[in-house]
Amino acid sequence: MRARTTFVLGFFSAFLYAQSDSALADHFRSGQAAAAQLNYDRAIAEFQAVLKIDPTVVQARANLGLMYYSTGEYSKAAKELSQAARTKPDLLPAQLFLGLSDLKLGNAGDAVVALRHAARLDPNNVEAARGLLACYVTLSDYGPAFEQLQFFADCDDEQSLFVAGQAHLDIGRALTKQLALKYRDSAWAHQLAGDLATDRNDAKTAADEYVKARSLNPSVTESKVPVNAAELPAQLEGQRTPEV
Repeated sequence: MRARTTFVLGFFSAFLYAQSDSALADHFRSGQAAAAQLNYDRAIAEFQAVLKIDPTVVQARANLGLMYYSTGEYSKAAKELSQAARTKPDLLPAQLFLGLSDLKLGNAGDAVVALRHAARLDPNNVEAARGLLACYVTLSDYGPAFEQLQFFADCDDEQSLFVAGQAHLDIGRALTKQLALKYRDSAWAHQLAGDLATDRNDAKTAADEYVKARSLNPSVTESKVPVNAAELPAQLEGQRTPEV
């Protein structure tokens, strides 16, 4: 979180030099210093003091929203950041953390709007891309989700690989749940459950699911699924998990 704090506070540092009100500038500077030290409660108090003097200082309102985000108070964060974003739509930190706050609150639809705006302001912003990907997965909007995954396609850093892998796992879980709910007795539902169990090396569950799938439709798994759990490790050793 420190990197995010530094980004936003650094973004607004030039604001201080334009202020004629010394008390306001002092509170703003103190809020920056407290945030840099991860003293979020003090920073909140200082940015609130700025807004008490002048409620129109959008930079202070955005920073206040970020401090609330940093303390996990996402409703308060969204309230402040929404106001900041309305006042200054091209303020990247406000749009970015408004979207991330909405996502934390479970409002993925609203989050998409702000995060798309943030991505337009900074097409290379990893946090915006990651947030959008999470939104689309949450909304089961898999077309845009896979398009968003292209952002990470050429990245081989640890975080990007984690984000892409986690998204694929989330999509797999969501589709498995959807398949199981809509087609509870489907051979394909058991096939997919077996494949996921195979991926996590749960041999017993995988074998059970594959047996259920084959009992419903022998052609689905007959050529590639072991009969029992004892045979599964040997098959895993020499065969990749089939794609569904």
